[in-house]
Amino acid sequence: MSYALAGCLIDLEKLRSAVGSRDKALIKAVIDEDPKAFAAAPSKDDISLKDALTHLIMGEPMDARSAHQYGYALEQFCRHLGTRVESRRWDTVRLEALEDTGIEKLMDKNGPPVALPSIRDFPAIGHVPASAIRAALDEVQERYDAATDDDLRDLLSDYEGWLLAALEQNKSLVLFYY
Repeated sequence: MSYALAGCLIDLEKLRSAVGSRDKALIKAVIDEDPKAFAAAPSKDDISLKDALTHLIMGEPMDARSAHQYGYALEQFCRHLGTRVESRRWDTVRLEALEDTGIEKLMDKNGPPVALPSIRDFPAIGHVPASAIRAALDEVQERYDAATDDDLRDLLSDYEGWLLAALEQNKSLVLFYY
């Protein structure tokens, strides 16, 4: 089964200061940006995506049973505050691609850029702070030089492009795998 990796370039301080800011206009702005994403009805045991976003921004207690909803709400929030990076190469990848590129290790090490309940399944979330972009670029180059598979090289090239964009804009990179 294949999954997707999506990324957003973002100012982490801006994101972190918005979480718990109690800014109701910000909640509305995020929802208005992608109303279809927030229109889907949750399963009977979950909170809605809108409720998850509201909990994040209002600094309200989070429901650990719906941890994944906070992950998806964070992705919408990051898209609103930052810039989504695009790539078709990452639209259908297996976990092995994350392992081979080093992204899985990075996501495990750094995790989400803000406090969330532990997500057992999807989305997996990780980030590369702006201060660590150069080191991540060095690792990508090492993996690229050692790669013998063209598909892996293509994925590494895309990832390198995301990191270079983050470096140029002095932003962090937040990654979502689902």
